[in-house]
Amino acid sequence: MPAFSKLLDGVTCVDLLHRIDDELRTGGILDLPDEADIPSDKDLQKMKKPVHLDLMRKRIVYQTLESRMEYDDTQKIRKSKTPVSQFAKYLQGLATSWGVKLPKDFEEQAKAHDEAVKLAIAELDKKDGTS
Repeated sequence: MPAFSKLLDGVTCVDLLHRIDDELRTGGILDLPDEADIPSDKDLQKMKKPVHLDLMRKRIVYQTLESRMEYDDTQKIRKSKTPVSQFAKYLQGLATSWGVKLPKDFEEQAKAHDEAVKLAIAELDKKDGTS
């Protein structure tokens, strides 16, 4: 999200970012999942403007990218068993076409998350009795 949110650095109006966010939600994109680690609207209103702008940019980017994913939430990732590194390759292509520069270790970061996701899925499957 930080790399993609730089696309919105020129937008310095908090109200405009909130309007974009509202339009994305109204357009059928789900609210952010808890694991996105992005504060609620109420918490955002209490923040200083630079922090608020940064978080709103990330929130918009998250929703925009989420809408482009075939597996846009925890349940779908769990059902599809799609590795994080596979989605990272998709994001690399998107970043190239949008002119976004990703961190040099982006692919390695994604691979590092694969094992954690695999373990979390196995644990959820075990609890549900679907392993």
